Amino acid sequence: MAASYQQSILPSNAPTALLTASPANLYEAQLSAKVGNRVQRSKRVTYGYRSIRFDKDTGFYLNGIHTKLKGVCVHHDGGCIGAAENRSAIERQVDILTNMGCNAIRLTHNPFGVEYLDVCQRKGVLLVEELFDCWTKSKKQKDFGRYFTDHYAEVVTSAIRRDWNNPAVIMWSLGNEVRTNLTLGDYSSSEIVNVCTMVNSAVKALDSTRPTTMGNNAPGGNLSALMAIVDVVGINYNGNNQTYQTDRPIYGSETTSALSSRGVYATDSANMAYPSYDNKAVSWGNTAAETVNAYLTARVPAGISSGRALTTSANRPNGISIRRRAAISALWTPADSRRTFTSCTSPCGTAAR
Repeated sequence: MAASYQQSILPSNAPTALLTASPANLYEAQLSAKVGNRVQRSKRVTYGYRSIRFDKDTGFYLNGIHTKLKGVCVHHDGGCIGAAENRSAIERQVDILTNMGCNAIRLTHNPFGVEYLDVCQRKGVLLVEELFDCWTKSKKQKDFGRYFTDHYAEVVTSAIRRDWNNPAVIMWSLGNEVRTNLTLGDYSSSEIVNVCTMVNSAVKALDSTRPTTMGNNAPGGNLSALMAIVDVVGINYNGNNQTYQTDRPIYGSETTSALSSRGVYATDSANMAYPSYDNKAVSWGNTAAETVNAYLTARVPAGISSGRALTTSANRPNGISIRRRAAISALWTPADSRRTFTSCTSPCGTAAR
């Protein structure tokens, strides 16, 4: 893939399944496994019809309609209520996000439970499903990196086979900041390319209809080669600078990372409480206001539409202390904002984590 990527599962006589941030038209298929005339196993599967297309110059299209992805990065936990799946909490969170204008979510940094994906497909929210945080080199002493080589294929297979009928999923993300905070040294150029190629090939063997992507916070150096492997390039921070790659779509996969605590108006570092004035951010990120300003004032190359959408928001509506990260600003043409998830046609948008 170079300048564009397209997936179509939309018969000419079928209604569109997904309209972003609105209830989707979904269907059910009854699947039965028989031996002779006897049914051995039976299962009902929810699915939908839709088409997607990414173009490096004009952005993202859903069902043929140019659509800007205004999204967030969301972690799998429910804030103060914990990590166990709770459908009502998921629905509440997704409703809060869609009510503020969010239409896309990057599921960071591992496959989510089926409940979350089902809520999103029923509410018409587009998803980037991330398969891994790290690869063969660990970020923490006891993370999945210890088991990656022996078990990565199981994760890829189980996640994709489970979710490949979900029309909300528009991209498979192979990893996140795979060279950051490594405990046993960095990859060599050949090592990292080999691992990325291995994971990308495993995904494509199961689903060649959706584009692959990943979030890169250090897009130069040996990560440049990774951008030539995936179909759509995700940039974390770095001003979502698109100049690293010119032959495929680019989006801001993570951008602002602002800090705030609901109802707090003075910094209390000892209790990890930060004011709601949008004046605090992590050292590597920016506040929401800084990101929006950079996004709105960015110069757009000649010949490129300047229509962009930017949304930064909290990823934990149920919680108290919030670190906001813009997550997916999906298709960018050179020069877009900082940290939000947004897929656009020309310079697109961004998302929050």
